[in-house]
Amino acid sequence: MLDFSGQPRDTSSARGIKISGDYWHIKGIDVINAGDNCINIGGSHNTIEWVTVHGCCDGGLQITADSSQASDQTRAAYNTILNCDSYENYDKTTGGENADGFSAKLHIGPGNVFRGCRSWNNSDDGWDLFAADDVVSFDNCWAFLNGKLAGGGGTSAGDGNGFKLGGAAAAGDANEGGAPHKLTNCFAFENLACGFTRNNNTQVPVLSSCGGRGDGKGEYCSLSNPSPVSFTMTGAQAKAIQRDSSGNLPAIK
Repeated sequence: MLDFSGQPRDTSSARGIKISGDYWHIKGIDVINAGDNCINIGGSHNTIEWVTVHGCCDGGLQITADSSQASDQTRAAYNTILNCDSYENYDKTTGGENADGFSAKLHIGPGNVFRGCRSWNNSDDGWDLFAADDVVSFDNCWAFLNGKLAGGGGTSAGDGNGFKLGGAAAAGDANEGGAPHKLTNCFAFENLACGFTRNNNTQVPVLSSCGGRGDGKGEYCSLSNPSPVSFTMTGAQAKAIQRDSSGNLPAIK
């Protein structure tokens, strides 16, 4: 376990692990209590596997290239986030407006994938793809109880969506904008706001064999799901589910 609780709080200079290089493979550790992101990835072709991030003062794991590399499609590209959990991240200074579980946003390259990941009780969104202009792919990921603070702590000032699938680009920024993100076998439930939201994405995300249940503002916001999957699992049950010996999640029920 890497515990960064000694860092100053709510400052972007206080990240737990910052990966600016390529072809790193980090597996089987916990990264907790960083002053900003638990893990921040600006490099490419990296794999984060069976890692847990929580208690950080911004998004648990964020993929974003530096603005100076915004037009370089080899940066923040082709990263795989595999069988990871991100939970209970909270940015106190802004009342929870920024701390997502996972994000791939603003300036990213192509080929980023989330597979077999869970995101819960984060103060903002489970996943945030705000203004990402390259397609991000998801397979068998669960977002639940986001926007709701753990331990009966109420709700935060964050949005509380499960999967936030885009957003408006900054004015005049050619390297931000819409992308038709792809989700397969993904589930959003008991989030404070929307389960899956287009969030003003100029392109339409594509959902296949996904499902939602019990989200405060509806399961699909400005989106349709042509092949909805029904399930009954609760957020409490989803947190308690054990992964198998390889780190894989079981089928949702």
